[in-house]
Amino acid sequence: MLTYRTHLIAREGWRFVAIMALLGLVLHISLGFIIAIPFWIATLLLCVLFRDPRRQVPPKPLAIISPVDGRVFAIDTLQDPYTQQQVLQIQINKGIFDVMTARSPMEGKINKQWFAIANTIEAVNNINEAKLQEPATCQVESMASGMDTTQCRFAQWIQSDEQDNIVMAVKSATHFFKPRCYSHSGDRIGQGQRCGFIPFHAVVLVSVPVSSRLEVNIGDLVRGGSDTLATLMH
Repeated sequence: MLTYRTHLIAREGWRFVAIMALLGLVLHISLGFIIAIPFWIATLLLCVLFRDPRRQVPPKPLAIISPVDGRVFAIDTLQDPYTQQQVLQIQINKGIFDVMTARSPMEGKINKQWFAIANTIEAVNNINEAKLQEPATCQVESMASGMDTTQCRFAQWIQSDEQDNIVMAVKSATHFFKPRCYSHSGDRIGQGQRCGFIPFHAVVLVSVPVSSRLEVNIGDLVRGGSDTLATLMH
């Protein structure tokens, strides 16, 4: 099994943990342990909230791995609004306290990415460049598929060496903490590799070819980077 190195605490949370720990240390030294207890507890809670555990990727090259921790709450057959292909779409509800790290569902090349800009979702080559503009809730709806992509923050189209296409899209209602994507169009990405950060609650949509064999059912709990959602059939 493949295991990617992690820092156990996501780097996005380092400054929050460091600030709270520093405040706790200062109060501990100056006013005593009792006064500092709330800050030590807050530091511990932040460590739990921003945890980034190691995950073992199953040795299945054709497996589509869950990108996040959460619960499968819907599985539909529809036309994907990004690739315009008929797909099986697996919807995962990521809870507020679930691990916030996002991982790549499969190995391949990032064909294209979309990012929410000015009430639309636009294709960009560099997600970091798009961040210079204020991300707004995208109000895109595919009339052909009937899929409502309201509140999509970003979407990523990955193509395997065998020309299989999957799309991962993130819908989030959180405006203060926005999802982050660390990959770029044209990048090569590994199965289960850390590729983003999705704070607090979100819905993650994973669209796979209709010929894929589903490995999950509605209501199943899944772990990002290790549990298989579907298997590509060749």
